Amino acid sequence: MGQTSLRRGWTTGTCATAAAKAAYAALLSGVFPDPVEVTLPRGERVAFALAETALGDVPPALPS
Repeated sequence: MGQTSLRRGWTTGTCATAAAKAAYAALLSGVFPDPVEVTLPRGERVAFALAETALGDVPPALPS
């Protein structure tokens, strides 16, 4: 069997982590970090520019 080269690019998990981090920061502060940085498993840090930054209506909290 021949060796294949590794694929290049960002995983779905990396992109989802960046989106979740930006959304969480926006919920806490009302401001989206742009770019948003995430740390990869090997310790490298990457930054992503956000495609959209809009806060919508926040639904009321559910009763506990």
